[in-house]
Amino acid sequence: MNDKKKIQNVMDKIPVNKKLEERLLAMKEGKANEIAAKCKKTRKQTYGKRIVQVAAAFVFFFVLSNTTAFAFTGSTIVEMMFGGRGGEYVAELVDVGEQQVQIGDYRVTMKESIFEKETKIGYAVFEIENDRGEILYDKDMSLFLDFGEEINPEEESGRRRFIFSTKGGGGVSGRAQKKGKTLLACMSFELSEGGTGLEITDEVTNDSYSFKIHSESQAKKYFVGDNTNLWISSLGIMMVSEYKEGEEDIPVRTVEAADKDGRKFMLFDEGRDETAWTTYSENVDGGTVSQWNQFSFAEPIDLERVATVYVNGKEVKDFR
Repeated sequence: MNDKKKIQNVMDKIPVNKKLEERLLAMKEGKANEIAAKCKKTRKQTYGKRIVQVAAAFVFFFVLSNTTAFAFTGSTIVEMMFGGRGGEYVAELVDVGEQQVQIGDYRVTMKESIFEKETKIGYAVFEIENDRGEILYDKDMSLFLDFGEEINPEEESGRRRFIFSTKGGGGVSGRAQKKGKTLLACMSFELSEGGTGLEITDEVTNDSYSFKIHSESQAKKYFVGDNTNLWISSLGIMMVSEYKEGEEDIPVRTVEAADKDGRKFMLFDEGRDETAWTTYSENVDGGTVSQWNQFSFAEPIDLERVATVYVNGKEVKDFR
C-alpha cells in the first residue's frame, strides 16, 4: 500500500472536514500552497472542533509520512513571533494571500498577515529583496521598522529611506533578520478604528505603498460592570471602558479563565505583566472618557479552553 493510501485510510477514521483532509494530503504531494490558496477564503467559525481535528490529524500524518506540516498554520509568523508555539490556535486567522510592490530596485512582498479585529492585534511578515543583492537595515528595528540606505546622514544619523507604518492609525513594532540576500521583516501592529492596513513610505520621494490587511474575528465578548466590555481572542485581550471625566476607572489587576472542568489559568496578572498593557484614552462628547486597554499574549492560547472568565477574581458575564 503506498503512502497516500495509508494516509487516506487514517483520514477516513478521523472526523476531519473535507477541506482539511485535502490540505493534509496535498502537503504529502507538495501542493500545500495551491490548496491553501483555494481554501483560505472558506473560513468558518467552527473553531473548537477544528482545533481537535487539526491536532489529531497532525499526529497521524506525522507518524505515517515523517513530514512536518508547519506551513499549514502560517509558519513564518508563528515561528518568528511565537517561537513556533500555538500555531494551531491561529490557523484560521492567518491570511497567506501575498501582496507585492516594486519600489525602484526593491521588491517588497507581504507573505502572511493576521489581524483579529476585536482585540485589534495584528502580525505581518514581509520579504524584502533588492536587485543589487544588498539591503541595509538596523538590527534593532523595534521603534520605526525602517530599512534601506541612510538619507541625510550628516544631519540625522541612522535615518533610513523606507519606513513601515499603519494606514489610518495604530502603532507598529517589529524586528528583521537576513535570510540569504533577503531581508525578512516581522512586525506586530494595532489598527485603530478606521485603520485599513500597513504601508511603506519612501522618505526620498514621499510616495506611499499600501498593503491591505484582512480582518477576522474569533474573540469572545464579556461584560465587566455597566460601562466596560472585554474581548478575549487567541492573540490577546482588549478592554474598552467609558466613564465620566474625573471618575475612577476600574483598575484591572488580573484576568483569569477557567475551562469547562473549572481548572483556572491566568491570562493577565498585573504583578507579572504590568508593562504589557497598552492603554489609549480620549475625551468624547459630554465629558466622557473612552479608554482602551490592550494586552498581547506571548503565544496564542487555545480559546476553546476559555469557558468562564474572572476579572479581579470576580466572574464576568459573557455576551450572548
